[in-house]
Parts: sequence; structure tokens; C-alpha cells
Amino acid sequence: IAKKMKDRDLETVIVTGDKDMMQLVNEKISILDSMKERRIRVPEVRERFGVDPERVPDVLALAGDSSDNIPGVPGIGEKTAIKLLQEYGTLENLLKHSEKIPGKLGEKLRQSEKEAILFKELATIVTDAPIHFDFKNFQLKEPDGTALKELFTELEFHRLLSELAPEKTLST
Repeated sequence: IAKKMKDRDLETVIVTGDKDMMQLVNEKISILDSMKERRIRVPEVRERFGVDPERVPDVLALAGDSSDNIPGVPGIGEKTAIKLLQEYGTLENLLKHSEKIPGKLGEKLRQSEKEAILFKELATIVTDAPIHFDFKNFQLKEPDGTALKELFTELEFHRLLSELAPEKTLST
């Protein structure tokens, strides 16, 4: 979907407070964090994670993400993960050069190499799923009052029923 949106030159806003979604941010995709009432674009992702959006899964792989049950590399927190990625660029490059990192930190990286790659895979949002849709189905149009009344009645949405347009719009 992200590719189709970009190909059509559409601006996309994802409404979420989930930090994982920050990896999707680019020049055409932003996040609206409705809990904090703020818009997140590339500069805000860089400010939050210290890396570009596409490197967010690398940070989460190293530091872990408790909300998604990703433990991360033992002994590496977010600050250390960001520092390492700022120096080495990617998780793969960091692991490739882990012998240059001295002490326990380097040892932990070398011991957790396979897990770190798995953690990155788990933290990465799949954007090439074969989803087919027609943009025409997303155009705004007048709601079907009769169908809404039936649905709201069935689901006992009394407040929404009372907010529907006057009866003349609902009649068939």
C-alpha cells in the first residue's frame, strides 16, 4: 500500500501512538499521535531515535521493545543502540564490525548476532504485502442512511441513532 500511495503522490497520515510505526515515516507519510496531539515527520523521528526512520527497527532490535516482546541484545539500552547505529549505520554493519567493539559490549553483540537479526525482522513492518484495493472505494460520499439506521439499531448504538440525519433522509 505504501508504494501505491507514493506512486500516486498522496500524502498519508497514520493515526497512532505506536513508536514502531515511525519506521514508515518519509516525505509523504507522517504520523499523528492523537494521545500527545503532535505530528511526527522525519525530523521528529530523528529527534526521538537519533537515526532515520528506516533505522528504527535496528534500534528496536538492539535495545528491545517490551510492547512487542522483543528482548533486544542483553545489556544494550536505547541510548547505546542509538550511539552504535550513529557510528556504524546499520545493524548488519555493526555486527559485521563487532570485533572492533571492545569489552563486554562487543562480546554481547557477537554472542547475540543471530538473535539481533531475528529481532530486527520482528520489529520491521512488512510494507510489500499483496493488498489490492481500488482508490475509488475511498472517495467520500454521502452515507446510506437506511443502512446506517439498520446497523445502529442492530448494534444498539442509541446515541448514534439519535445523531443520524432527519427521518426524510433515512426513508427509502
